[in-house]
Order: sequence, then structure tokens, then C-alpha cells
Amino acid sequence: IALFPCSGLCGASLAAVPEVPKEPVLRIETGSHLSPITRISGDAAGNWAVTSSEDKTARVWDMRNGKQLAVLRPPLGPESVGALYAAAMSPDGKQVVAGGNAAFDSKTHSMYLFDRATGNLPPKSTLSGIEAPITQLAWSADSQLIAVGLRQEGLRVFKRSLGFVGADPEYNDAIYGAAFSADGRLAVASLDGSLRVYRFGKQGMERIARQQMPGKPYSVAWSSDGSQLAVGLQDVSQVLVLSASDLAVMHTADAGGAGNLGRVAWSADGRTLFAAGSVVRDGRFAIFAFAGGGKDAPRMIGSFANTVTALSSNAGGLLASSAEPAWAAYDSSGAIRMNVGAQNADFRDAGDAFRVAQDGQLLAFPMLLGGKAPVVFDLAKGELRSAEAPAATKPAKLPSGLLGWKNSSKPTLSGRALALLPGEVARSAAATPDQKRFALGTEWYLRLFAADGGQVWEKRTPGAVWGVNVSGDGRWVIAALGDGSVRWYRVGDGQEQLALFVHGDHERWIAWTPSGYYDTSMGGENLVGWHVNRNFNQSADFFSVGRFRDRFYQPAIIQKVMQLADESEAVRAYRAELALL
Repeated sequence: IALFPCSGLCGASLAAVPEVPKEPVLRIETGSHLSPITRISGDAAGNWAVTSSEDKTARVWDMRNGKQLAVLRPPLGPESVGALYAAAMSPDGKQVVAGGNAAFDSKTHSMYLFDRATGNLPPKSTLSGIEAPITQLAWSADSQLIAVGLRQEGLRVFKRSLGFVGADPEYNDAIYGAAFSADGRLAVASLDGSLRVYRFGKQGMERIARQQMPGKPYSVAWSSDGSQLAVGLQDVSQVLVLSASDLAVMHTADAGGAGNLGRVAWSADGRTLFAAGSVVRDGRFAIFAFAGGGKDAPRMIGSFANTVTALSSNAGGLLASSAEPAWAAYDSSGAIRMNVGAQNADFRDAGDAFRVAQDGQLLAFPMLLGGKAPVVFDLAKGELRSAEAPAATKPAKLPSGLLGWKNSSKPTLSGRALALLPGEVARSAAATPDQKRFALGTEWYLRLFAADGGQVWEKRTPGAVWGVNVSGDGRWVIAALGDGSVRWYRVGDGQEQLALFVHGDHERWIAWTPSGYYDTSMGGENLVGWHVNRNFNQSADFFSVGRFRDRFYQPAIIQKVMQLADESEAVRAYRAELALL
């Protein structure tokens, strides 16, 4: 089947230029990702790796030592605009292609082609007008073609120069798997249940096979000789190994138990099949090696504390990424080479370990999953210490009648369903001291409800609200978020007034207001900075708040924010006091 005239995308160069927000945005920067890593890949020789993340950055890593070499910063916008769902390094190591949600005009998206060595986005390296969010990217072995899988609207293929090659819009669900063979064939896995194979020649792009799979194909990988395809399934703990000639199932690699093996990769010699996803062993999300070309019993070679989001292989071995967010590298035998972990707190399952004192200035919270590694932070003193929670701090109290809220999309209050968005999952809850209102933290929002279940306000948060509490004086809703920050919101209107980030070293911290006034520990002022968009086709700038220390290092303003519950009033009061000196 010859493919396919380009429909809307052919006019991309004629589309209106996307307008990106120009207001500086305060962002946490630790030298590592803050949100789930979505993809990982490397060059063919195994010198470098790239990771993309929902935190709106991609990062280039040195595979000799695991050190970060560059942060790739495309433009970003509000809510999820700017999130990167895919990235791939060219096999020759010269470029990184990245994309995700770039709907600045609420209609179309962009793909970015960064220079790997400099981390910059050169001129004419941004392709706009893509019809849907990008969910997968893959390079051909010769680094000349880029396959683009979309959440809707199917498949697109471009040249390295971003010239259009071909498209296949005949998909009924998202594409999360795409891979080129050494001889240039392209295999694509979609949640619509089909595996499709394409080839490229003088006639352009041609689909040469389509096969329905017994499940939901999430990822696909070619064996090194191109004779076999491994297909990871999103709905079972199995991998299908297919004959590339007719897409018939040759055998199945099975880990057993619940979960999926949606992510797959072959070793460079084709002797070992690697697979991972949501299968858990001993409380960890496992990575399995199936020797014998995928026929042998599974051997667990590594694990993460959260879902494995991607696998990729090259001459250096195997790369794996996780939603922790963390990533790891293994040699071709499956032996661990390096593990690069998260640098932010993990508030999942914090439970009663997230505690707040009467005035909201003394906090106790865990740094690790499940309420482990507790620390105490005293905002009034600017003091952080590793310690158990003091008696002055209290856990959240649940509102009477709230049921089905824990990790659920259908919480109820006295039998009445609370209004959430489709797919929105509740994570935490806390009642005000008078029990007249309560806060509900979800995957995307912090919401305040009245006692009758009517919503008072909602605020989009930069991460899942894994923990929430209300100060004993009833003035603050305090949330522990998926990006590792703790944030203070006014009970009255939900406006954020203060944020705190404690680094994973349990030593550095910084507290800041929405305008950037801050207090910090020694060495903490580089943990937060301003992301400044330039144009839709240019890399953004980033300036740490420490570069403007003389203006913004204002511990006194931080204290007044807590007293007055209003940043603007706090600044005015501080300046008035200065005028009297």
C-alpha cells in the first residue's frame, strides 16, 4: 500500500507562527528530572544518552560517568503545555529530536531538533503544525529519517532536514512504539491493537504489512539481524516475538503475574530480550532479561521504585528509565553499569508522615516513598534537620463522610460523587479544623470543597498532590507535590503564596514566593530559577535566582508572607519598615 498524501501537515509551514508566553516562570532545577521520565535513548556507539520528561525538559548524559551534559529547554506554557512525551538521539550522536504537548495555539504541536553537543535549538530546527501531541519518536539507523507517532492522527515520517516523507493517518489510537530495522524498515505499535510495517524507496513510504495483535501493543523492537520483532503489550505481562517476514508469533516471553511488559529491547547481539513495565517483584518494578532469543525463563536484572517507562539498547548495552524519575544503564549481559536517581523528595504514600504545626511554619515530611527518611523543616528559623516529627505537628484529619478517595477517580462525600475531570485521580485529603471544608489533592489539581460537596476553588499544581494538610489555625492548605516541592495555598481563595524545595541530599533547601523572593540554606539558591521563553523555535533561557541575590534574597519577606498570607502585602510591609530605618 503506497502512502500517503500529507493532509494538514503539508501546510504546516504556512500556519500561523505559535505565540509562546513571555512571562518568566519559576522552575526547580536540581540537575535531574523532577517528573516521570517518558523516554530514554542513546547513540549507536553508547557514548551519550538522552531522557525526556513530563517536567518539560530533556537532558543529555555522559555515559562514561552518568553526569548531565546539557538541559534541553523547549518553550513551555501553562498546565501540561511543554511536557515532553518523547525524545530520541540520532544514532550518529549529533542530534536529539524531542516533542510532546506544544499546543500554544490549542490546535497544533511542534517537534524540536536539538544539537546534541551544544544543547541548542539551531535555526530551522523546529517543525510546527503537527496535528496532535507527539507520543513516540524514532530514528532510522543511518540517522536520515525520523518517525513520529502521535496521540491521534497516526504516523508521520520526516527527513533529518525536516522535509516530509510520508504519513499514515489510519490509526484508531495512540502510537507509543516505533522502531527502524538496520535495513530501513519501520515497525509501529499502536494501542489500536495493530502492528504495522513500512519500507521506504523511490515510491516514498509504503506500508507492507499490518497484523492485529492479541492485546494492546505498546512498544516494538527489531532483533539485530532484522529477522524478528519483539512486541511489548500494555495489558499483560507478556512479550510477543514475531517473525519479521510474516508477523506470525514465534513464541512468547512471559514474566507471569499481574502487570505488563510494555517496554522491550534486544541486546546488540540479538541473543537476549529485555522487557519491563509494571510487573512488580519484591515491591519493585522489575526489568527482565530473557536469554535464548527470548525463549529462556525471565531473569530479573534491575528494578525501580516506580513504573519502567522505556527501554533502549545500543552497542553499550541497555538503557532503562522510570517514573521515579530515575534511569539506569546495564551492559549487554544485564550487569548494572550506573543508576542515576531522583534528587527530589518522593511523597507517595506519605500518609500520616506529612504533618503540620498550628501556624503552618513547622513541617514534618518524608523524603522517601512510604513515609521513610523523615525530616523536619522550621520556616521561622530557616532550619532543616533529619528527625522524627515533633509533637507540635499533626497529621491531616479526614472529613466526615469522604470515601473512595485514595488513588481513585470516584471519590464520594456522603454518597455524592465529587466532580473531577475524566481520568483525574484523587491522591490525598484533609479537612479544615472546623470540618466545614476540605482539601482534595489529585493527580493534576488541588481542590477545596464545602461540607456539602460543592467546590470552592481549584488550582492546577506542578505535580500530583501526594500529601495535603491544613494548618491548625485554618489559614493554609499545604500540599506535598510530585515534583518534590511543598506549597502553601490560602484557604480563602487557593492562591499560592509560598513554596519549599528540599534537595535529596537532605541538606540544601530553598523557600520562595511566586515573585521569586527567597530564603535558602547554604548552596540552595541555584535550586530555583526563571525559565524565559524566547520564540516558539528557540531554546528557552534559564536564570537561577542566585544570579539576582541582591534583589531577591529576602528572608524577612518570607516571614511576612506567613504572617499576612499575602505576598503583595508582605512586600509593602517590608518596604515600609525599611523606610523607617
